[in-house]
Amino acid sequence: MAKKVLVLLVVSLMLMVIGGGVGAQEDVRPTVRVNGVAVSAEGSHLAGGQTYVSAVAFAALFDHFDVVITDSGAVTLNGVEIQGIHHWNDIVTAPIAELAAAIGAQSVKHHANGDAYVLALPDGIVPLHEHIVPGMGIHYANPADMEKGGPVYCVYDGELYCLEYILPMELIQSTMPFQLEALKGYPHPPVVEAVFDHNSTSMPVDHMAIHLYFAPASLRAAIQ
Repeated sequence: MAKKVLVLLVVSLMLMVIGGGVGAQEDVRPTVRVNGVAVSAEGSHLAGGQTYVSAVAFAALFDHFDVVITDSGAVTLNGVEIQGIHHWNDIVTAPIAELAAAIGAQSVKHHANGDAYVLALPDGIVPLHEHIVPGMGIHYANPADMEKGGPVYCVYDGELYCLEYILPMELIQSTMPFQLEALKGYPHPPVVEAVFDHNSTSMPVDHMAIHLYFAPASLRAAIQ
């Protein structure tokens, strides 16, 4: 009898330990950022080695990607059916890797603690070079946009650090109004610093390079 009680106690303790481990994972609320903007943490969790976030909260960061949830429970984002759905306290969640792929994001950077960073830029954006520009990273742009001065996206280690516009001085000094396109419905963090550099690029005409930084100079100094 004593042996049976001891076995039951050992089994109970093992279940408590295992249950505690699972519960610890469920209690983790990973932080997921898209271009530096956080997705709502409500419903975010780790499961099976993947980071899950609310599909609706993810789509809400964009102006033009819709989530459709059918009566049968199927979920589509940007017309792509999402497979790995978890219902988390009545919140429809999905792996961040699947959500990012559905909108054509450039990359997803995962951290060991479950946090993730999604780099999602508009269609047609490509790297303009391979070398790292100190303080900025690698420049990305749609080549067709370069004729109108940008925008150019500064990316380093899979993260967005700034927007850059290269404008002829003739345009800046004219009395005609002009508009600078930004991220076209994609999220971006607030600008913390604006830097204006006269004739700082290889552009052959008199120009002004406008840098709108999303990170302070102290962080950008590490970009080399």
